[in-house]
Amino acid sequence: MRQAVIVILAGLTLVACGDDADGGETCPDGSVEGSTVNCDCSGGAVGVQTCSAAGTLGECECPSDAEGSGDAAASSAASGSSDAPASGSDGGTTQPAQGAGDTMDGGTTPTPPSDAAVPMTTPTAPAAPTDGNQNAACEADIDCNQGLGCYTNAGYCSAACSEDADCEGIAGASYTCSTSSGLCRVECSGTDDDASCPSGMVCSGTGGVFRCTYPVVGAGQNEACATTADCGEGLGCYGAGGGGGFGATGGGFCTLVCDDDAACAGLSGATYACSGNSNLCRVQCDSAGDGSDCPAGMVCSGSRCSLQ
Repeated sequence: MRQAVIVILAGLTLVACGDDADGGETCPDGSVEGSTVNCDCSGGAVGVQTCSAAGTLGECECPSDAEGSGDAAASSAASGSSDAPASGSDGGTTQPAQGAGDTMDGGTTPTPPSDAAVPMTTPTAPAAPTDGNQNAACEADIDCNQGLGCYTNAGYCSAACSEDADCEGIAGASYTCSTSSGLCRVECSGTDDDASCPSGMVCSGTGGVFRCTYPVVGAGQNEACATTADCGEGLGCYGAGGGGGFGATGGGFCTLVCDDDAACAGLSGATYACSGNSNLCRVQCDSAGDGSDCPAGMVCSGSRCSLQ
């Protein structure tokens, strides 16, 4: 009788193990209990799956900090907000990020570009002059030539003034004198009024205050990012916010928005596929390999390629 009970219990144990094995993915070859592989989470985040003693992968554990970590960035990108103005009504302009749509880590997915296959390129914009003359890009007065100061609210060198008449001799746009900065600057009426700006500048601002500034261009394909707001148009941040399978140090990179694998076909340097969770092109890799299946400058991090 005692032997019969033991046999029955052993049989029940085997049935339970069999059910677990049927319900999960098989661990990669060479995996041991407790080893992990990366998996895709919503919003471009990367999670981990743990290999069990039965040789199956558990559920994808997504980083809790990835959800909502981009909300602030999404709000900032949508509203065009920036640091507080220096002083007066002429306090600073904002330069909106060139990401598509809201940030994807905790926000909505950007609209995919119209072309299905897009070559791997970095967004570019006309280079702002840096010679220190009128309208040259600057961060401080030291970047500007004698007689000019850095209009830091918009980031360019301009002539000193005490009244609008002092600015009338500057060609290329209608300059007026900023009483708070004592420098000539160009006002514009809205984001669709680039024509009022000097060559190479765009009309940017918030709260009804608009100034001409040089455009900001986001990071390109495979360049580092923390949120989608860091990326150029048509790109999102894969591995947004760090955490998860990419670790606290980051590893996230900008990559093409997609709705199927065909949208990733034009990317070079590796075999990209569309992640159904994040709607971003990413590269799966052999976690036991040497990373040669990843794009240049990346490593294989738990079956997903990431920046070093």
